[in-house]
Amino acid sequence: MEKIRLNEIKIPTSKATYFQTIKSGWHALINNDVVKTITLLDLSETIANVIWSQTFLLTFTVTILNLDEKWWGYQGSIYFIGSIIGGIISVRFAENIARYGGKIIFVSSLSVALFTWLYTYNGVALVALALNFLIGFPYQIRDIVEQSLLQESVTNDSMGRVFAIRQFLTILLSMLTILLASSLAERFGVRLIYIFAAVIYSMTTIWIAKSKLIKNLRA
Repeated sequence: MEKIRLNEIKIPTSKATYFQTIKSGWHALINNDVVKTITLLDLSETIANVIWSQTFLLTFTVTILNLDEKWWGYQGSIYFIGSIIGGIISVRFAENIARYGGKIIFVSSLSVALFTWLYTYNGVALVALALNFLIGFPYQIRDIVEQSLLQESVTNDSMGRVFAIRQFLTILLSMLTILLASSLAERFGVRLIYIFAAVIYSMTTIWIAKSKLIKNLRA
């Protein structure tokens, strides 16, 4: 980082307005099949990922697993340990992972769906810890693969706008999902939200399995 010299980088100035910039980024996203498909995958799983937010995980730990708050912390910690190990493996075997990018996305989605179903109906503390680890591990590898595919699929000029729009859509959908899921959990119980999330993960996995575009992706 210290070797980077910003004054040596020539950034072209743009006279486009804010809305023109957003519009060009949106077109770059929806007109690129790879970027559009990965974005739709991410948005579908953004809805399901509400169950791993701290509020829902704490509620599930206390009301379903009948454990105290410290086990909520243990689960969050073990999830990130799995993510760290997944990241290390991604670096160590980067070339092999890149060669099978689409297949890795499928295996990761299948794993997350399966482990989420098991977590939803599990009542044992140590099993809950193991499942959190097993979910964090493949999810991190998949995230790295998807980010690599996105960077390879968009031009340098449009990359910033595309990532900004993706982030905006993800945050907006996440906020709306949390509001809706909170209302449903209060009325029908938190386990229903986990079942709903597991169904979404499963549907996403089926979608990936049927998509030739995704299965043939290489980072």
